[in-house]
Amino acid sequence: MDSNEIPMLPRKIEGAINRPLEAADLEVVFQDPGPWWLFYALLLASGLNCKEVALLLHGHIDRERCAIVKPDRRPRRWQAIPIVPDLMREIPSGMPPDAPLFPSLFVDLEERSLFEEELNTSLDEPLRYLQALLSAGGRPIASLHSLTLTHHDLIKNRDLFARDQLVKLARLARQMLKARKLLVLN
Repeated sequence: MDSNEIPMLPRKIEGAINRPLEAADLEVVFQDPGPWWLFYALLLASGLNCKEVALLLHGHIDRERCAIVKPDRRPRRWQAIPIVPDLMREIPSGMPPDAPLFPSLFVDLEERSLFEEELNTSLDEPLRYLQALLSAGGRPIASLHSLTLTHHDLIKNRDLFARDQLVKLARLARQMLKARKLLVLN
């Protein structure tokens, strides 16, 4: 696919399969991830679900620890999710802590009754884009959750901090950054 060409966004395919992506799927997605490359990369690198990534604020990014720091589901507990340095450098810096990382996806929590519906609606665009990329690449359709499942598949039955795992994630981050630089140059 030409990097200047944006795939035509189809209607969202309901009930898309949540499946771990294969290497060929990742190659298709990160060859031309368009405006969603950082969103897809954080889904894959962090293991967070798409709603959690959509709601990240710049205050959740700890550059010193090279991690996403967010409240755990348990009260008064926080978790730090390591992010490879190459990917961390691509997250814009100098923003206020309460600024959303993905403003077009962010939904304010004040209106709780509309929150879930609005959040799901805001996630339709990156989902349709992902599905269009996979479809154009001749790959089976998947959901945004597939990137999270792929992350979990990569680390299943392994130590999170094993050297070979960090090397794999660093290589993946470099590939994503290389694809991004090619998009910027074209």
